[in-house]
Amino acid sequence: MSSIIEQLHPLYHARTTVMIGLSKRLMSVGSIIAQNIIDGGYTGKLYAVNPHSEKVYHNIKAYPKLGEIPEEVDLAVIVTPAQFVPEVMQDCVDNNVKTCILITAGFSEVRTPEGKKLEEETVRIARRGKLRFTGGNCNGVSSISVSMHALLSPIRPNFGNVGIITQGGSPGVAMMGWTKKYRIGVSRYTNAGNEADVKIPELLEYYTHDPQTKVIMMYLEGIKDGRGFMDSAKTATRKKPLLLYKSGTSELGKKAAMAHVGALAGSNEICEAVFRQTGIIRAKSIDQMVGIAAAFSTLPLPKGRKVGVLTIGGGWGVVTSDYLGEAGIEVPPLLEEEVQYLDQYLPPHWSKGNPIDTTDGAFDSKVLSEIMETLLKKENIDGAILIGPGMREAFGKIHYLPEIGELASQMEVQLAKELAKLLDKYQKPIIAINIYAPEDSPAVEELKQRGIPVYETPQDGAAAYEALVKYHEYQKSNPN
Repeated sequence: MSSIIEQLHPLYHARTTVMIGLSKRLMSVGSIIAQNIIDGGYTGKLYAVNPHSEKVYHNIKAYPKLGEIPEEVDLAVIVTPAQFVPEVMQDCVDNNVKTCILITAGFSEVRTPEGKKLEEETVRIARRGKLRFTGGNCNGVSSISVSMHALLSPIRPNFGNVGIITQGGSPGVAMMGWTKKYRIGVSRYTNAGNEADVKIPELLEYYTHDPQTKVIMMYLEGIKDGRGFMDSAKTATRKKPLLLYKSGTSELGKKAAMAHVGALAGSNEICEAVFRQTGIIRAKSIDQMVGIAAAFSTLPLPKGRKVGVLTIGGGWGVVTSDYLGEAGIEVPPLLEEEVQYLDQYLPPHWSKGNPIDTTDGAFDSKVLSEIMETLLKKENIDGAILIGPGMREAFGKIHYLPEIGELASQMEVQLAKELAKLLDKYQKPIIAINIYAPEDSPAVEELKQRGIPVYETPQDGAAAYEALVKYHEYQKSNPN
């Protein structure tokens, strides 16, 4: 077992957590984190250190000194002002605290001699005591192992198999929020902040060997240890997908990155070269990255570049085909016997090819599932895309008879269930792309819950499918 796995084990499997700096104030950094820990269902024990009161926020038991807590402390969450942090860190070392999350800001990121000195002193103390900590200037950690959300965040993600590593707290909050949109869950979340102690390559190594993490998402503003990052990324991508959104590539972005986490941002060209060499999948936006993670979280990988496209709107099928073509994804034609077979389900004016445009034939209850199975059982089709889930539901809602809307909704939900069966039967990826569906669409919700991601645009759907294809090809050429 790697030493970093052992060192960070108490961070993600904390049986006892202590908050240092938590007060009775109802609206404070500490109170938000404490509320997230409590409401998140933390399975360990939560205490606080406060010399002035036995009861602090939400009746959390407080002790006047860290050494008076009657059990070993795996994790300390520090929210004290920066000038007191070295003293607090020394207290943690003296009392054999194993790991810390340093939420407090005011260190190297402020680019003052005082901030830099405080950080260096804090690191020296922690390293003498062999104590590992994340931050400073971070918004916390989540871990599925103990249902812990030690987060300065207005949102707690659901738990699942996606690991998140971020240098920025606000992008991290957005990433956690978008996982709910795609109905996927988070195994670990770590905001590295300044990386004063625990570095990005170390976090990546931990996530790589974590059996509860299937796919890794990263938001980076700068890479401090280029060689270490490349080595850890190469190891990671041989085992699981590694997705990254890199900011700070423009001149303005580089200045902002240095002011935020003190990170030196590299040029776009250097970043692209690193991504190619390591097998990292680069996303064009954070939202797109979460969508790609949704595909990896639930779907099997395609065995090749050929995809079948089924659409109930011809124009969106053309747009999707454009994006697929730009990515080098093939949309092979149908065989004559397949066209003849589908003629029995579709009106005479259907597209007679791939993409399959059903036109008004989609309103028959069995049409879409029959067509989808026709595509998936083809040997030269490696996956499928459905365009327009929930569309029939939307048409039904405008009908003057409420029962028509109910019937349309039932048809769509049944289709989602049938697609899930086809996904399991053929073990080929299926994704869906929205044209227009009601905001509260039961059909779209059913698809997401059954592991078929739904994308708002052809661009995002094609990007997700392209990522699945590229990662399969990368793994073939770089076996473990």
